[in-house]
Amino acid sequence: MLTIHPINNINYYDQDDYYLNDASSKDLWIGCGAEYLNLSNKPVGEEYHHLARGYSPNGKTPLCKQAGDGHRPGWDLTFSAPKSVSLAWAMADEPLRKEISDAQLKAVRQAIQLLEKNAAYTRRGTNGKYRERTQALTVRALEHVTSRSLIQLCTRTP
Repeated sequence: MLTIHPINNINYYDQDDYYLNDASSKDLWIGCGAEYLNLSNKPVGEEYHHLARGYSPNGKTPLCKQAGDGHRPGWDLTFSAPKSVSLAWAMADEPLRKEISDAQLKAVRQAIQLLEKNAAYTRRGTNGKYRERTQALTVRALEHVTSRSLIQLCTRTP
């Protein structure tokens, strides 16, 4: 399943207790934009904050007219595996978990390629009057396996 929301807070995705709680989870760059910026398949670091503000990975060069704190950082596309896959992953040994995670990442990569080819647009001009196709997407692929309901369940007091 895919859900889409605008990113309103770039620090939200750096929460250690939810997104980054599992050392084995993947957090890397994918997409043609990542290739162009020489980030492809590299672990995500401080460049995330620079890119989300509209700057180059080193934070020195603006990549758009509205770079800075007021820049719209992008969109959160959450690809959720079917419940049966989640259950299989939860019950699997470590080698099978890796295979399932790798298959999920492969599916996400294919979806991003499809979006780059058919649905990647940006707005230009006053009030975003003009739409134009983008040449590439720079995507932070952040895998995590914790559910919010599990966090709530584990933190409840009797």
